[in-house]
Amino acid sequence: MMFNFVSSIRQNFLRKFCNPVSAANNGDSSSQINSVAASGSPQHVEAPQFHGKRWEEVSSWLATVKSGLTAEEALDRGINLLRGSAKVAFLVENRKKKIETWKALKMWATERFGKDEGAKLVEFHGFLSNPSKEKMPLSTFIATALEIGLETTMSNISIVKGIIANIPLKLRRMPEAEKAKTLDDLSLLMENWSAQGKLSWGEKKEPKTFSDKPRKKCNFCKKTGHTEDVCRKKSSKVNALLCRASGSHPLRVEGEINGRPASMLVDTGAKGLYVSGRTAEEADIDGSTPHAVTVADGRTTEALESDKKVLLSFKDTNQKTTAIIMPDLTESVILGREPLAKAKLVIDTESGEIKKKNSLTPGNRRKRKKSFKGGADIGALDTQEVTLETALPSTLGDARKELKAVLSKNEFDVGRTNVME
Repeated sequence: MMFNFVSSIRQNFLRKFCNPVSAANNGDSSSQINSVAASGSPQHVEAPQFHGKRWEEVSSWLATVKSGLTAEEALDRGINLLRGSAKVAFLVENRKKKIETWKALKMWATERFGKDEGAKLVEFHGFLSNPSKEKMPLSTFIATALEIGLETTMSNISIVKGIIANIPLKLRRMPEAEKAKTLDDLSLLMENWSAQGKLSWGEKKEPKTFSDKPRKKCNFCKKTGHTEDVCRKKSSKVNALLCRASGSHPLRVEGEINGRPASMLVDTGAKGLYVSGRTAEEADIDGSTPHAVTVADGRTTEALESDKKVLLSFKDTNQKTTAIIMPDLTESVILGREPLAKAKLVIDTESGEIKKKNSLTPGNRRKRKKSFKGGADIGALDTQEVTLETALPSTLGDARKELKAVLSKNEFDVGRTNVME
């Protein structure tokens, strides 16, 4: 069942893309078969042309060419059946060293086009990881990968798992794809996905670039990406943003963005929520509105403001907020002042942790200074104990002038001021 399903896909692909002679004859492969009757042999043996293509097995081709013929006849027949790159390779080699015997032709063809097991494995895995694979239909990719894999000594389950690991993520995450182990399982997957219209790479999401929209230029600072009315240099509002954690003990919290786990660097110099380009892609955050960000060293870098608010979760709090996407940000996520304030969290300077405002210990709370309400007594000036005899009557009001006069006297003058009269 597996080979019947794959056969038509593989033949169409090979005929269309890889067989120039067949294409030239509108798909008629009859001209590719050289029917040669073996001299003195009652059998009529057909031998195909050899182009040196990857899927052509040189050992079986050599055996077919030699069948029923003498070595001299097989030499002439083999040379006449060479086509394309195989013919060019033969002419080059024959120019260097004459190939005049069947043994020499067989040895050259085996060395030139034969494959050992290591080369076949490299070819299989190289095809699976080829970045240009999405240019061909997904069905063709699977069929070709299967064909290459079957040429190796790999087990069927290894071939199937290798192919499934390189199809689109939405398909390989399906339960039936994760359970597939045999060639029949792979064939059934292709049949079902094809019937459901799912056998495709899907729409490729093109990365958004800053050149998609006309570039704005500020008339104040002469830089692109913003206009004069929002220029941070003009309004002296600079959001200093750390693009890399500095210091030996950066403050971090673990949380989630749109359900994706993330380690967040807390930066009180930053204003909002900033994410790297990779994090934005993984958390499915899209942005199209240009947004200029000034970093700590004074440089202005371009960013994108998220089209939709993201779900931010950390420290048992959840909030929806706008994210700023910075493609070159080295940190995954930077948490600024506004998300912290919205979550009603503060930094405990003593423990170096983020806590809720009402969870701070009394020792960490700011002590309120007691204000002086007047009615002071002289004893407070020299820290002596105040008694009823030394207390200054509150009815005297402001006695600063007289007190200064007392303080200006030496020990012999005490008792001669008006205050003591």
